[in-house]
Amino acid sequence: MGGSSLGRAFSGGSSRGMSSFSVAGGAVGGGLRVSQASRSFSAGFGGGAGFGGGAGFGGGAGFGGGAGFGGGAGFGGGAGGGFGGGSEDSVVGNEKFTMQNLNDRLASYLSKVAMLEKANVELELKIRNFAETKIGPSGKDYSGFLATISELQAKIQDGLIARGAVMLNIDNAQLAVDDFRMKFENELSMRQSVEADIARLKMMLTELAGIKSDFSMQIDSLTAERESMKTAHEEVATPFYW
Repeated sequence: MGGSSLGRAFSGGSSRGMSSFSVAGGAVGGGLRVSQASRSFSAGFGGGAGFGGGAGFGGGAGFGGGAGFGGGAGFGGGAGGGFGGGSEDSVVGNEKFTMQNLNDRLASYLSKVAMLEKANVELELKIRNFAETKIGPSGKDYSGFLATISELQAKIQDGLIARGAVMLNIDNAQLAVDDFRMKFENELSMRQSVEADIARLKMMLTELAGIKSDFSMQIDSLTAERESMKTAHEEVATPFYW
């Protein structure tokens, strides 16, 4: 703990051809001394008291959190004074007043120290309870979370494998589509070529039909001419055979 001090000292002196006294008192280690001389007197009073109280406490908890408490208190004061009197009564009266004042201040400081000690005990109890109820990271059981994480990782891995299979099927289907497109284009080109050939052959067929018709007409004409010539020949040749 920390500490502070308080002191009081009084001294008085006079030389009057009478008697003299010297008095000293302590508030904590109390003491009183009186001396007398035949020709002079002096009086002195001294007192000191020191009291201190302090408390510091710290606590921490993991997972990004922490708590700490600290407190301290100290009281101290000092004063000094001197007086002198010309009679024994005044010296004793001042001594009593000073001692009473010191005793009152001492009682006040002792009361404050007791109050601080009580508050310190209460604070220590609160901190101890807080530290006991606060569970650190190492004290928690993460096995359940680890099992869940492992299960999720396995599902993610299965999903990635399934996704890869789907992507492979898509690529294969795309290749098949491209292949069928090329075949379709080739077949379309061949169909167009065949259709052009068919149209050209149809034109040739039409032309050949016209030529056939002409040839048929020529054949009919020549056949008729031949029959006519044959008839004429027979008519001319018949008289010569009689």
